[in-house]
Amino acid sequence: MFSDFFTYSHVAGLLSGVAGFIFFGWMIFRTRSWYILKYFLWRVFHGKSGITDPVIKRYLGEQSSLMLFRFVAVDAETNQDAQELIQWSKDKNISLETVGRAGGYFNPKKRCVSEKMARSLTFFRRAYASLSIFVIVLMLPTLLTFATSRAILAFKTSDQWFLLGNDNAKAIFAWNAEEFDRSQCSQPNLGDVAKAGFAQNAAISICKFWSDQKTSAYIETTVHRQRVAGAWLLLILGLFSFKLWRDSGQARAAQKVHERLSASSAQKIEALANE
Repeated sequence: MFSDFFTYSHVAGLLSGVAGFIFFGWMIFRTRSWYILKYFLWRVFHGKSGITDPVIKRYLGEQSSLMLFRFVAVDAETNQDAQELIQWSKDKNISLETVGRAGGYFNPKKRCVSEKMARSLTFFRRAYASLSIFVIVLMLPTLLTFATSRAILAFKTSDQWFLLGNDNAKAIFAWNAEEFDRSQCSQPNLGDVAKAGFAQNAAISICKFWSDQKTSAYIETTVHRQRVAGAWLLLILGLFSFKLWRDSGQARAAQKVHERLSASSAQKIEALANE
């Protein structure tokens, strides 16, 4: 137990490091700049002493403001572009947060979502959401690796998958199959082995495996590896599902932006027609 705890603690630490790496990578991707990482490393290794040169201090302040605007709102090229986008959003009565969530669907230079792209947004939104849910469903079998204390194995001869514990075994994908108990190994014809979903030769192999003194250690080691592998697989699938759900959210936000801009244009045309 202690060795398991020791190993899982190190795995948790590694996962924390990976999460930090992903977070910084996401910030760099969002801001399209290494400025935040460089500034962070400078503060860590050089200290938090203030900048004395007023010109440099003002420049770095402007860069920080631009990076923050890119991170929380829209991918503006310069501070002037950011200020113009703020004014544009006020004129159009549209939230910059919604514009930012539209991601690559929104063109910050033309300040619109193209009509060609807008026609496909409903399909993208539904497709990405459906794929995200599908990946979450795929994660459910992986979660079972944490719920079971038995080794997940397969016979090479028949490719039949089963769960093996110290005193019982259960066939996987054999619906309504009963447990095959260790006590059945001493019964004539291995008891009613057919109800357990195993062939006679497969049940004999399991009984031989139980007779080996190294079986308990083998099962414990296998279960440990299953859980470590399951943790990594869950992390990968979880990140992939999150990305798909985020892509669906971007398409939905782009729809809102396009609808709001179309409504604003229609109101402007109507106002000009009434003059």
